Amino acid sequence: MATAACVALLVSASAVTADGNGPAELLGVRINGIDQHSLVVARRLAPHALAVPVDALAAWQLRRPTNEALRFDGLDYIALETIAGLRWQVDEASQTLLIDVPPTAFTRHVFEHAAARHPAPTAAGIGGYASYDLQWQRDSAIDGRAAAPLAGGLVELGAFGPWGHGRSGIFWRSGDERRSPRFTRLDSQWSIDLPAHPSSVQIGDAIGVPGAWGRSVRFGGVQWRTEFALQPGLVSFPMPAMRGEASVPSAVDLYVNDGLRLQGQVPAGAFDLTDVPAVTGQGQIRMVVRDLLGREQVIVQPYYVSPALLRPGLRDFALEAGNVRLDYGLESANYGRAFVAATERVGVSDTFTRELRAELLRGQQTLGVSGTWLLRQVATATASAALSRGPQGYGALVTGGIDHRGARWSASLEGRVASRSFVQLGQASAIGYAARSQLMANVATTLGQGSAGLSAVHQVSWRGERFAVVTLNYSRQFAGLGHVGVSLSHIAGAATGTSIGITFMRALGADASASVGHLDNRERREGGVTTQDSRTVVQLQGNAPAGPGWGYRLQADAGAGERLVGEATWNAETASLSAGVARQGGGSTSVRLGASGSLAWMPEGLFASRRIDGSFAVVEVGEYPGVRITRDSQVVGRTDDHGRALVTGLRGFERNRLGIEGADLPLDAQIDALQIEIVPGRDSGVSVRFPVQRARAATLRLVTADGTVVPPGSRVRVDGAARDFPMGFEGRLFLSDLADRNTIVAEWDRGRCVAQFSLRNAAGPVPELGEVACH
Repeated sequence: MATAACVALLVSASAVTADGNGPAELLGVRINGIDQHSLVVARRLAPHALAVPVDALAAWQLRRPTNEALRFDGLDYIALETIAGLRWQVDEASQTLLIDVPPTAFTRHVFEHAAARHPAPTAAGIGGYASYDLQWQRDSAIDGRAAAPLAGGLVELGAFGPWGHGRSGIFWRSGDERRSPRFTRLDSQWSIDLPAHPSSVQIGDAIGVPGAWGRSVRFGGVQWRTEFALQPGLVSFPMPAMRGEASVPSAVDLYVNDGLRLQGQVPAGAFDLTDVPAVTGQGQIRMVVRDLLGREQVIVQPYYVSPALLRPGLRDFALEAGNVRLDYGLESANYGRAFVAATERVGVSDTFTRELRAELLRGQQTLGVSGTWLLRQVATATASAALSRGPQGYGALVTGGIDHRGARWSASLEGRVASRSFVQLGQASAIGYAARSQLMANVATTLGQGSAGLSAVHQVSWRGERFAVVTLNYSRQFAGLGHVGVSLSHIAGAATGTSIGITFMRALGADASASVGHLDNRERREGGVTTQDSRTVVQLQGNAPAGPGWGYRLQADAGAGERLVGEATWNAETASLSAGVARQGGGSTSVRLGASGSLAWMPEGLFASRRIDGSFAVVEVGEYPGVRITRDSQVVGRTDDHGRALVTGLRGFERNRLGIEGADLPLDAQIDALQIEIVPGRDSGVSVRFPVQRARAATLRLVTADGTVVPPGSRVRVDGAARDFPMGFEGRLFLSDLADRNTIVAEWDRGRCVAQFSLRNAAGPVPELGEVACH
């Protein structure tokens, strides 16, 4: 093939030369010492001037100069002398064009290393579920008399389908002072997710988006908002980028904070690495470019990544309309003032994001603007200003803050000042109720093998009330011993108090731990009354596994109120059961029982499971019972008598890996895949069917009508199947994919025969059928 190509090019070159348009040369090409494994027809314009086709520049990934091309026989040529920095010569002995060119002459390559866009979600089925969490408690007094038992629970009903998903929660309690059961509705909503945008529409009860300066409120109405979580592969904030140059194809190693994050190959020329997977906060990127000769160039660049910023051109919005919900958890349908609110954030550049927010109520309007800036790869700064018009006239709010996150230390400072008449959504109607000023500061750092933090909050209201709290904490992990934490806090205001606590915790294997802690609290109230509380808590805890198994907690409190607690939890496949006993220092005893779980309905049937949190799947494994099902390599259940199992705890709009244990399947099971990846929607169910089926097989001895064995090596095919089975010695034959009644055809060089047999009464996974006649 290479010889034919060369002959074709030689003929072409001869034809060009014969035109009289100037001499043409057929040359090999070597660029910066690298053989291009190609030939080019070059035009000799002068003794020291050479032109090559424009298509050759593109193949070599060289930039095309802006000067006008030369025309020869209908083809465009470019003189090499017009390319800045390029030097060339022709090696007459090997007829090779030797080109030496700087990296800037190559076209620039851009490599995006952001997470890949998420695949389309797995189609949701139509179904529903009911989740419950029930508690029962009975207390006995010192004299042995038992109080009325207390009972309560939370029940959540959900439904889903291709058109969205919805849920409604109900809280129930009895045994209180009313002596009658009481039901309270919590949230009721229907959501429609639009992952392609990404956004969601929520109808019913929702939680408002506060923006930079607003207040989050519960309301009933309609909300349309951006949901970046619907595209987990989407990075919403700016990521660092690296630029480099390579004279020849090279290998690139990328280190973020001395950790290797990327390895790859880059062609010759300038290149951009965008969306480098960096850790949020301040850090350093080091890029090592190594060519074929082992030469290295190292590029070091500091960076600062903050989720508070948006990528340029990215938009985050929320539109809300409804009525503010009041007395949540106490009343089922107490809705107050109607409102409309809109919030929009837009990434203007890598270093600036702006925000607009407006709130509209009857007799009250508020409008504000905010901005977030990146300060010299060190920190982010945020500032907001809002104006309001309410019953007492116009008011104003100003907020500002600065935030730094680093590997060794982090710090933030945030302040807020409001005028007396400033009003906003979610604020009590009384004028002067809001804080006049707030100041919050936090500092965290590493100290040797431990870490320390300091936080402070100071607030002054328009009614003259002052409140301040300062907290200092330190923690350290001692190798082979355990973890120690110390905290100290001081509160000043209407009451003044100081508390100090120390805790030691040691892991006892993967799922168990032991801890001991001491807390000393001293408080002084108005009027000079001083109280002091000191207590020590010892606890031993074992966490229940993800699958079926036990968990426990033993706790002893010593101090002003002595208390002994023992609890046990059993995670079954269909529910979680718990029981506990608490003994107070005065002699009273409390007994508590609990149960939680879910019932899910899908077209495959009704299933009971532990409490459904998130999405779930109904897994079918043929009709094989007792097969272990895994979720992300953890066993989470077994198939029932119909080969089905309900798997909960799936992450919506993310990859979830489900698997089966092949050892639990019989020998006659044909398995095409042991793992399947699914991407369920949010709060919905999907159906997953593993490609497992019963592959009926048998062995036999095939003979012809006269009793001689069919020759070895003959081809045997089951009627209706495409697969051939080889004939063994002495007529021995193994067949699979069989039915109750089968017809097989055997063919060899000088013969052909047909046989029939039945498996209806055959026993065992691979029965031996004996001698079968082939006619």
